[in-house]
Amino acid sequence: MRKISALYPADDPEGYLQYADWGPRDNQLVYAYGNNIYYLSEVNSTHHPITTNGVESVIFNGVPDWLYEAWWRKPYHFPVGGGPTQPFQLAPERREATPRYARPVSACVVYEQSPPSRKGWVDLQGPIFFGQGGKNWYLRLPLPEGKHGHYQHVAMANNDILFIWIFRYYLTTLENRPGERHLFSVSGKKARSATFTKCLTCEEGESCLFFNVIFSPDSQYYVLECLGPGVPKVEIRSIYNQTFDVLDANDDLSDLLKERTLPQIRTFQVPLRGGYKAQVRLFLPPGIKEDEVLLYPLIVFADSAPGSQLVTAEFQLHWGSYLSSRRNHIYAWIDGRGSGSQGDKMMHEVYYRLGSVEVEDQIEVTRYLKDNLAFVHPKHTAIWGWFYGGYVAALALASENTVFKCAISVAPVTSWLYYDSVYTERYMGTPLPQDNYLGFEKSSLVKKAHKFKGKKFLLMHGTADNKVHVQQSLMFIKALVDEGVLFQTQVSVIVL
Repeated sequence: MRKISALYPADDPEGYLQYADWGPRDNQLVYAYGNNIYYLSEVNSTHHPITTNGVESVIFNGVPDWLYEAWWRKPYHFPVGGGPTQPFQLAPERREATPRYARPVSACVVYEQSPPSRKGWVDLQGPIFFGQGGKNWYLRLPLPEGKHGHYQHVAMANNDILFIWIFRYYLTTLENRPGERHLFSVSGKKARSATFTKCLTCEEGESCLFFNVIFSPDSQYYVLECLGPGVPKVEIRSIYNQTFDVLDANDDLSDLLKERTLPQIRTFQVPLRGGYKAQVRLFLPPGIKEDEVLLYPLIVFADSAPGSQLVTAEFQLHWGSYLSSRRNHIYAWIDGRGSGSQGDKMMHEVYYRLGSVEVEDQIEVTRYLKDNLAFVHPKHTAIWGWFYGGYVAALALASENTVFKCAISVAPVTSWLYYDSVYTERYMGTPLPQDNYLGFEKSSLVKKAHKFKGKKFLLMHGTADNKVHVQQSLMFIKALVDEGVLFQTQVSVIVL
């Protein structure tokens, strides 16, 4: 019989718990309260304080607040591209260890070590998993797919032959439909043979094209999350695709949306240089027609970070939904070169040259929209973005084009010399003369400050931003002022 018990601090039944979690054995519990850590050997046992020196806003045990979890303490420093990465040592007050020995050796997976190349980077695709008996192992492999380069595959390795585990399941995109996510099963045949794959969600209808799946521990049931483009819903199903229960159909949200006028959504492809295709989505004012006489302003929202993807079938309501449905603006998303889910070749186009082709694609696709859609106002076109998107938006305005009339950059990277080494060196290498010095110079917004003269530009940043430090915008502001550029700025003591 299941029993539900309230968990609260021993001396304060109304107290607020900062954190709670189960232990690794039986029904152990640990929780954080009042900036201290408490332990229970079982649910109804005595509350043992692990720490007692917690002080609000001063000493944090167990759960630091959002500001101090990224606090840099001497002698540590912020690692930038090309600089040294600070080593560290972990010295806990108490050590507990369970020895695990690797002998006798039952399996050994050997990776081929090859010299670095200038074709792209390697993303960690997860650990190796072994099948029952340890004779087969499972790993996601980037396999070549013709002109599109490499795609990540779910594959089994047994000697030199690739196989899929029997009755294994995976989420994947569909051919020429990178914005969708579907659940597939494979039945133990050769991995490259499409004959033995089955899509379990492709017949769910146009309202469900983007899925997430959570399997039960015994893999006999799974939670199926339909995340769009219609209103999301959640079901429990068996591996035979039988629906056992509907956990949440979001009926209240569906009823609410029926009372609202939502934007028209149009998704299509635009050809790019190099034989690629940009995925484009437009959010149009309700009632707009193809032969519309009225002209509407166009706002492009840029992300464009390596591997990012804006144009998916996932249900979303955002600022662009408001602008298009209530303010009669056209709002656009563009996934060009550098974006994800269209093969490694397209994604790796930005390798060692951030701020180049992904910016060109935002400009060229926007020019295509202005030239081919009669209802786009040719003189009222803007671009904006956040973090990497803010960087791209500023570069698009600084370029020698007449497409964008103004830009808004929120917390942008302005020089990769100031960003963290892990992210920067993955995509740009180091700023050393023997590596990618010219790439860093060409990609710097600070070096392009003079190109903002006579253009409408708004720069925003929060001083508490611990991801893109305000140093990025301050150095850019200095460069703009030195060049005599008139611009607008908003620096706030928050994270924007």
